[in-house]
Amino acid sequence: MLNMNEIAQEYMGKLYYFSLKKTSSTADAEDLTQEILTEVFAALAKGHETDDPNAWIWKIARNRYARWADRTHRTRQDVSVDDLDLSDNTSVEDSIIAEEERALLRRELALMSKDYRTILCEYYFENRSISSISADTGLPPGTIKRKLYESRQQIREGMKMSRTYGKRSFKPENITYTQNWDPNTGPDGRRLIRRLIPQNLLLEAYDNPCTLEELSLALGIAVPYLEDELEPLLEYGLMEKVGDRYRTGIVILSRHAQDELYDIAGELADRMAPVVKAAIKEIRMKPCGFLNQPFEDFVPVIVEKLCCFSRNRPYDVPANPDSSVFTIRHHDGSHWAIMGLEITDKESKFLHMGGYGQFHQVLILGNRDPDSLAIDPSAVPVIPSWDALTEYLSNSHTPELTALFDEFMIHRNRILSEEIPGYLQKTAMFSTNIDFRRLVMDRLIADGTIVLHEDMNQSPMGVYNFA
Repeated sequence: MLNMNEIAQEYMGKLYYFSLKKTSSTADAEDLTQEILTEVFAALAKGHETDDPNAWIWKIARNRYARWADRTHRTRQDVSVDDLDLSDNTSVEDSIIAEEERALLRRELALMSKDYRTILCEYYFENRSISSISADTGLPPGTIKRKLYESRQQIREGMKMSRTYGKRSFKPENITYTQNWDPNTGPDGRRLIRRLIPQNLLLEAYDNPCTLEELSLALGIAVPYLEDELEPLLEYGLMEKVGDRYRTGIVILSRHAQDELYDIAGELADRMAPVVKAAIKEIRMKPCGFLNQPFEDFVPVIVEKLCCFSRNRPYDVPANPDSSVFTIRHHDGSHWAIMGLEITDKESKFLHMGGYGQFHQVLILGNRDPDSLAIDPSAVPVIPSWDALTEYLSNSHTPELTALFDEFMIHRNRILSEEIPGYLQKTAMFSTNIDFRRLVMDRLIADGTIVLHEDMNQSPMGVYNFA
């Protein structure tokens, strides 16, 4: 038996968000949410049982919204679309329909999908015959006639409906993104989602399959332009089409999930920093014949390895390697995978860490272009092999550091499993975007364990290579 309190707790917020997206009014959303829950609770009180509560509740929600939409239809005189002159002859058009109806007609044309809109515009606006349209499209004349009839029906029904633009039409959101990319294979994926329109298409359809009409109203963009925006997103798998609906094909990690992960990582970094500090003290006492610079300049490398390679496992790889992808090979030969991140204010304060291949650098204070660095290559620490580095960094604190790292991974995997839709769990890239190197180094810089050079451009600090 379903528990009413549990249903209210789990679905109240989701149903309100659903209702707000559908009605674009807080008052209407509250009323519609109440109607949905009332019907759910009434059915439960009568002893209704279901094997799939989630599907059952959302079916009720959609049915209730349909009834709400029927109640809010405007009362209008039915316009016979068959008799309308849809040409550009303004004087004729003005003599047939009022200005408001003309605006509604244009709105419905803007919401119509391409296959219907093209035939209707060619027939009415370009005065082409059914036979010529049939010859161009390869569709039988009977199909052309049926689509003309259906398009007129769509316009007639749509003109009666109250349609309002969604919040994204006037208040778009921004997202940032992270990606894995092999630059030797071709262009990356960031170019596809730098603008507000694709970003908000991805946000609107995230775990929320939408029709073209719904996306058009949500963003306030006419369907002909929207189809052009969707094309590259579909081509590269950033969005996917399921039936007549579109949904986002990449992970977008919410601000709430990122903040929760950051808070957990920060607490663990507070516990990890003194352990790393003790490990550095122990490592300092070990003999080493392969460093060609002072031990202090090698400390950031030590911190990086101690924080990020517990059990020689690369940082941020999920426990189940099948649950994420590193890169995807696209049709143009480029190799990349990308994910979105809602913007959050939480970030590491001191250092930006960066690396490529086997070269890693403590780059900067703030956000300086790494290409501006002018580090003397003769001053970098040269390490003879990976095995030599691993042996040198082994210490009595390794089990404790590994346990702390694994504790974070448990929290990380739990949050991601709750956050990421099921259809993306095994096909999309995801990362926490949380870097223990930065968090622990922040703390070691703050307590003076790591001392930054005044001129970071000339500093060999944290740069290393394998001989």
